[in-house]
Amino acid sequence: MPVNQDPASPNFLAFLSYGLDEANEPGRRNNSESSVAKADKLQARTLDSLAYILVGRESSQVVAVGALLPPDGSSDTAINLLVSENNNVLDPTSSHLNHVLELLRVIHDYPPTMAEDIRISTFEPKEEATDYVQQFITLETALIKYCAPKLAKRYRKDSRNTNFMESLADLSGLPAHERDDLTQTQRDLLKTFQATVQKVTRSNGRPWLEDDAGASLSAARYLDEHLLSASKGDAGVLEDVRSALHSLHHTKKVLDQPKHREFFIDWNAYIDSRLERSSRKPPDVLRWLSKATAICEHYANVARIATTPRLASAFFSDGFKIKYLPNTMASRQVSFFVDRSIVRQVLSSAGVSLEHEDAQRIDDFIVRLANSHNTDITGDHQLAVTTNIPVHCECNVLKAIHAKIPSKLAIPYIGVSKLSCAFCAIYFDAYRKVTGKRVYTRGTHDQTTDWACASLVEDDSRSGIDLKKFLETDTSIRACVCEKLREKIARGWDVYVTSPRNSQSTDASERSPEGSGDDEKAKDRWRKK
Repeated sequence: MPVNQDPASPNFLAFLSYGLDEANEPGRRNNSESSVAKADKLQARTLDSLAYILVGRESSQVVAVGALLPPDGSSDTAINLLVSENNNVLDPTSSHLNHVLELLRVIHDYPPTMAEDIRISTFEPKEEATDYVQQFITLETALIKYCAPKLAKRYRKDSRNTNFMESLADLSGLPAHERDDLTQTQRDLLKTFQATVQKVTRSNGRPWLEDDAGASLSAARYLDEHLLSASKGDAGVLEDVRSALHSLHHTKKVLDQPKHREFFIDWNAYIDSRLERSSRKPPDVLRWLSKATAICEHYANVARIATTPRLASAFFSDGFKIKYLPNTMASRQVSFFVDRSIVRQVLSSAGVSLEHEDAQRIDDFIVRLANSHNTDITGDHQLAVTTNIPVHCECNVLKAIHAKIPSKLAIPYIGVSKLSCAFCAIYFDAYRKVTGKRVYTRGTHDQTTDWACASLVEDDSRSGIDLKKFLETDTSIRACVCEKLREKIARGWDVYVTSPRNSQSTDASERSPEGSGDDEKAKDRWRKK
């Protein structure tokens, strides 16, 4: 039987907040909750990268990784990795992590006389590799093969790869004044774009347009055709995909400098002029390059586990253990009942002063809430929704970490495969406020999705804890979460009554394998004249 959610509970407040969220607009996607400086940067990068490389599905998969260290003097000296997903951990996730750690151990255990001092972030051609370097290539290709479905989706999202390729071809093609197929505005922007690129140089002073632009275009075209097929494991395709990714990553590093800011402004402006866009986001070539080639940086961070003494010691000197955390809420059905009186009750508890004309707004809001959950209302504007709401993976890891303190020392950082949602940010903020423990994630995209509040005293976390103390802490955290959710609802209502509700668009809001629809909802179409 579905569990009915009380209107005063954090789950219900989050359910309503999702329906009138003032934050779900493109300008609010990347607000940072924390600075990595608040935790050890090396540990933080490693945990984030481990989470990133565990995402192998095209959609509906988010992963978090935490770590527990044994206290000084403990007989148990192994590091404990805690892994969670927004659902229960998939078998491919655990198999892949075990495989990656085995490959890292091979590198770590390589005879010192045969090991080399290499720059992990530098591309090494397979045909020129020594046996030692080949171990790194094996690791990197394993990551690319596993992550290929998700990499391909990021690469092609909103047709940004097409925008990149078409605009780059125009950049090195005919001079703007000879492009009779363009409007005057487009010719003017292309002329500026072609002029600005003349100022773009590599570190050796050579012009980027002559040395690298052609290679970047070829790499982008190859990835467009072959990136997804890399998951099939063909050795030749994998090696070429690895090379193409590094080529684009090199372009990103060369161009990502303050002195080239004007060039990117002109590039984005030209793309914008050529698009018939339904996408809510303006073009951002540098951001796309960063996301499309992020696997290169995450590979380097993971590889350093085997080569950095501090990390290698933690993982391999004393061994490691992995715990895959269950997510019990993901399989439990819950039900929400909403009508006019409940909406008024929640708004009143949030400090919203309702006027007579708000009656129609409340009715409209209930309809919008029903539409967002693909269900219908009754004739009297009553809404019943039965669904599954997961405890998000970073909150699930935080709960597990709290249960082990002080018998274990937690790294005060939880790695995430993508930025946390706004509700997770609220939960972490409440946890820090109540417990005084400064645990952070990489940050928040500040949007919302289906979400369940974590409990420190759920059945799967009760073993070996002081239940009374944990219950008091859990109650305080939930009260703090509810307070912050009511504040969020009040802000959301203020925006709702003055403007149409913005549509939602975030991977974290994928409620089912079909829930994303990024490619179908927002395609940037290159305008052909």
